[in-house]
Amino acid sequence: MTNSFRLTTQRFILKTLTPDYASQEYLSWLSQNETGKFILNKPQTIDDLKQYIKQFCDNHFVYFLAIIDKDSNLHIGNIKFEFLNNSFDNVEMGILIGNRNYHGKGVAGEVIKGFAHFSVDKLSTKTMSLGVNKSNTAAVKAYEKLGFQVDSSTCTDNEMMMSWDLPKL
Repeated sequence: MTNSFRLTTQRFILKTLTPDYASQEYLSWLSQNETGKFILNKPQTIDDLKQYIKQFCDNHFVYFLAIIDKDSNLHIGNIKFEFLNNSFDNVEMGILIGNRNYHGKGVAGEVIKGFAHFSVDKLSTKTMSLGVNKSNTAAVKAYEKLGFQVDSSTCTDNEMMMSWDLPKL
C-alpha cells in the first residue's frame, strides 16, 4: 500500500492510518465497553499502539485506514482491509467506529461500500469477508444490509464469519 492512500465517500475520507494517529483518544476506544469488547488486539500504551499501526504501514496487501469526518476533519474510527494469500481476490476486513457520536449513523456501510467499489474497480477483488461476534447484533444487521451472508460452516458459539460476493455491486 502506498503511504498516501485516500478515498472519499459522501461523508467521510479514508486515508492511510499512520503512527501519528496514535492518541489517548484512539487508545480509549479500545477499552470502551460498547466498542472495545469486540476488539481482540488491544494495545495498552500509545507506544504499543504506534507499533501496532506501524506493522501494517509497509504491507502492500493491507489497507489500514483512518475514517475522517469530512465536515469536522475528526478522526472517528479505523477500518482495515487485509488481502489474503498475497492476492487481491479476497479481502478480510475489520472496523472500529470509536467515536460514540457516530454509532448508528451508517458510517460502516458507507465506508465499506466505498472501499468495495474501489477494490472491485482497481484491484478486481471478488469477495470480502469478516469475523463478527454474534452478540454484536447492530454490526451483524449492518453487514447483512450491505449483502454479507453468514458462513454457517464457520460459526462457533460466539463468533461467525460473513462474506460478500463483491461482483454483485
